[in-house]
Amino acid sequence: MTTLNKPANEKAQAAANTNYNEILGLGFKIEIRSQSNGKSRAYLTDNKNERIMENGVPISIDFYDNKGQSVNPVRSREGSHLDYGLKLLLEKAKKAKLTETPEPKSKKVKFKM
Repeated sequence: MTTLNKPANEKAQAAANTNYNEILGLGFKIEIRSQSNGKSRAYLTDNKNERIMENGVPISIDFYDNKGQSVNPVRSREGSHLDYGLKLLLEKAKKAKLTETPEPKSKKVKFKM
């Protein structure tokens, strides 16, 4: 019979990538899409799951995914390909957050007759 060390298991589940947490803190999300040849692409998205664009091109980063095993940004190990990609996405997210301006609200003009 094996005994599970519950506190250790809970710690492992609670551990998360710091870059991923910072991206979430800025109000963005990550969408990961698989590609061929052992690569994947991570896109920066907003809360509505719409991709964030920069000069008409979605903000994304390519990384090696170890045949589909390294695609969970929450559990990505420090120093992995996905971790490096998340660092680059975090830098781009900070720039996008700084340049993001809210759309001006137009006021409707009421005419009295």
